[in-house]
Amino acid sequence: MKLKSIYLFSLLLLVFQGCNQPNYKKEAIEINNKGTQFFQQNLKDSALIYFSLATDKNPQYALAHQNKANALISLKQYDKAILAIDDLIKIQPYAEAFTIKGMLLDKTNKPDEAKQAYSEGLKKFEERLTSTSDANKSMIILEIGQLHFLKGDSSQAKTILEEHKAKAQDLGTADSILNNLQQKDKYIDWVLQKVG
Repeated sequence: MKLKSIYLFSLLLLVFQGCNQPNYKKEAIEINNKGTQFFQQNLKDSALIYFSLATDKNPQYALAHQNKANALISLKQYDKAILAIDDLIKIQPYAEAFTIKGMLLDKTNKPDEAKQAYSEGLKKFEERLTSTSDANKSMIILEIGQLHFLKGDSSQAKTILEEHKAKAQDLGTADSILNNLQQKDKYIDWVLQKVG
C-alpha cells in the first residue's frame, strides 16, 4: 500500500510539473513567426533577433535555424550564416542546405570546404533521386547539374542542364547557370541575393 501511494504521488508530481513547464515548441513557433513578419517588412536585424530567440527556445526547430541563416545571408554576415546552416544540418541534413553552405564557403574564400559541402549535397540529391516520383526527378537532376557547376565541372553541368531543363519546366535556374558557366561568383551572388 505504501509503495502504491509513493507511485501515485510520483505520478501526480510528474503531471503537475509537466503542467508548469512552458510550451517551448509553441513559443518558438510564435517567436519565429514574429521574426518572419519583421523579415517581410525588410527589418532584417529585428528578424534575426527573433529567429535567434526561436532557436534558443527550441534548438531542434529547423525552420527557425533556416530563417536565421537567411537573415544572416541578407545581412551579408556569411561566416555567421555558415554556423546557422551547420546547426540546421545537424537537425535536418537536406541537400539544399549543403548547397547553400557550399556557396557561403565559396563566398568566404574557402573553396576546398565548399567542394566538400557540394559533394555532400550531391550525395543527398542522388539519394533523393532514388525515392522520388518521376515528376520530380528532372528537378532533382537540375539540382545535381547545379552542384556539378558549383564544384567546377562545367562540362558535366552543361550536359545535365541542357538535357533536363525542358522536362523540369525550369524557372530559369538552368539558363542562369548555362549563361554563367565561366562566372561562378556572379551566379553565387545571384542565388544568395534570392535567398536573403
